[in-house]
Order: sequence, then structure tokens, then C-alpha cells
Amino acid sequence: MLSQGERSLLTFAYYLGEAHQRINQDESNYNKLFFIIDDPISSLDFDNVYAVADIIKDIDKLFNMQYKRLFVFTHNFEFIRKLKSNNAISQSYEIYNDEIK
Repeated sequence: MLSQGERSLLTFAYYLGEAHQRINQDESNYNKLFFIIDDPISSLDFDNVYAVADIIKDIDKLFNMQYKRLFVFTHNFEFIRKLKSNNAISQSYEIYNDEIK
């Protein structure tokens, strides 16, 4: 039996692998990639949160993308701070009381 965190990590790895598998047939499509990542750190321990942040930081290099295009959704403010401090994301927005800030 896998823990919830292990399942989250495995799902994230599968998502990235599946994207690569589908694009691999035509490498020009790597520059068309656009990732939407929904709470990839749910139930993960501290070390794995950092590992996921590092993967997101280098996702453009992993997929030979000219530009990094992604949305990361999470409710974890520490994770967003980690992504921002590592320059993994350039902008962040918060939805609060039906307003985007």
C-alpha cells in the first residue's frame, strides 16, 4: 500500500513521463508544451516538497522548452515561497474572496 504522499509523487512523475512520451514523436512540439500542475505536493514530506520544487524549476530544461509555460495551483503558501525564491516561477496570484491579487 502506498501512502497518500507516495501516490501524489507517483502521479506527478507519471504526468511528466506521459507528457514526454506523447511529445517524443515530434520534438518540435516541446516548444508548444504548457503545463497545468494542480497541488503536486499534497501529503508529501519536506524533502519531497523540495524535490518537486526543483523539478518545476527545471521543467523547461527537462523538456527542452524554449520558454517555461506553466500554471501551478496549490493552497500551500510555503511551497509558493519556495518556487518564488528558486526562480521557478516569475509571478504568483492569490484568489481570495472572489478577487485575484
